[in-house]
Amino acid sequence: MQNIALIMLASGQSKRFGSNNKLLATLRGYPVAAYTAGLFRTRRGIHRIAVTDGNATELQALYRSSGWEIAINEDPSRGQSSSLSIGIRAAQKKQADMVMVCLADMPFVTEQELDALLAAMDGARAGMSRCEGVLMPPAGFTHSTFDKLLALKGDRGARSVFETLADTATLPIRKPCALDVDTPETLAALNMEPVAHE
Repeated sequence: MQNIALIMLASGQSKRFGSNNKLLATLRGYPVAAYTAGLFRTRRGIHRIAVTDGNATELQALYRSSGWEIAINEDPSRGQSSSLSIGIRAAQKKQADMVMVCLADMPFVTEQELDALLAAMDGARAGMSRCEGVLMPPAGFTHSTFDKLLALKGDRGARSVFETLADTATLPIRKPCALDVDTPETLAALNMEPVAHE
């Protein structure tokens, strides 16, 4: 059985959202981050690591209450690569041989997508989700790619490593799962939509 770490990137600066932390904004009655905090809560054998801003104490408490380990990014202004590196290093301490990377502002990703991505990656070094032709998280990377991920600088994400690899897999995901909460307008629109029951 693989030793897997689920890394939740939750230290973004929310520049397009304004001064408030968008992950604590209310989406259909719950904080945005509460949706991803529940992922794999009862699944044994998966290390769950949430990377947050050092000042985001309320967000840290939310993830801790769901059993996540917190890894602190003291300087999120260095870009997404800094949070990814912090998450990878935390996963290495757990001796993980694979990481799955999610974004905390994508609240509608479910365990179904994560399990399907793991299955799609059978034998591949990396896997990414794809919606309408666009590569995006959730993404998965085996330990053979960790050095490349750790070498990223600035606001470059894991996709830039994925695109250099030959042995990869992609997984089509449903459009609702690809939605992210980037602006107050997006959040307002999502709050106006009826809740889908699948």
